Amino acid sequence: FVFQLSLSRKFNNFIVIEKTKTVYCFIPKTGCTTTKLVFYNLEHDVNITDFEKDNSWIHRQTFTKLGSYSKEDIHIRLKTYNKFIVVRDPLERLVSAWLDKFVNSRSRWMYIHNYQRKTNTTYLQLITANGSASWKRHDDLPNVSFRDFIRAIIDQKYINGHWKTFYELCDPCQIEYDFIAHTDTLAEDFHLFFRKIGAVGKECILPRQHESRAERIVGNTFREVSAGDLRRIREIYKADFDMFGYSFDENLSLIKKYKDMP
Repeated sequence: FVFQLSLSRKFNNFIVIEKTKTVYCFIPKTGCTTTKLVFYNLEHDVNITDFEKDNSWIHRQTFTKLGSYSKEDIHIRLKTYNKFIVVRDPLERLVSAWLDKFVNSRSRWMYIHNYQRKTNTTYLQLITANGSASWKRHDDLPNVSFRDFIRAIIDQKYINGHWKTFYELCDPCQIEYDFIAHTDTLAEDFHLFFRKIGAVGKECILPRQHESRAERIVGNTFREVSAGDLRRIREIYKADFDMFGYSFDENLSLIKKYKDMP
């Protein structure tokens, strides 16, 4: 069954850490920068921290992609290696993606431009000089509102791995993951995973757990989304909620509380 799966996909989000016999399917905005760094340190027996490098450094490093193996070797690894995934509350992940790509990123102009192109809107103003167009200064660019971002997802006008579903990226229905970590308990979950794989004396490379402000951020950001759009988002991410133990109803109660605030 797994072998049939390997014939039909490219496994773009699956990396292999041979040293620990682990297959990791990375999902953007679930702590994958931190997780990749942990696996890089394990693979190369180093202790590089996120303070030593910029956040994008780890994504420029070469990891072995599962799709680079033969079909037989893909089958063997999916059958015998530790299959690892990190997940996050779907609504929290959407807020994180919007803030990171459309609000706080130095390259947000690129995402805003793609949004404009894909949704046929006019968020960007161009300055034309000598017949050529150039962007205004980055800090002059207006934000894509969270409400419009959600609408683009609902209408399937802007598809991107940073907000694709877990289901689409990592096939949890067809691949049986041996270890499921959660963003809000990532440090603790890695402790358990290290114990499982026998990684002794490696605690120094584990991430630190930060206090979460997710509840306030999710409630405050989603308060501007209509009830109808919330229902549609629920349907799109239903499998992600159901398969990984997240409650949309709890999120909805939280959002309603923030909607009622002055």
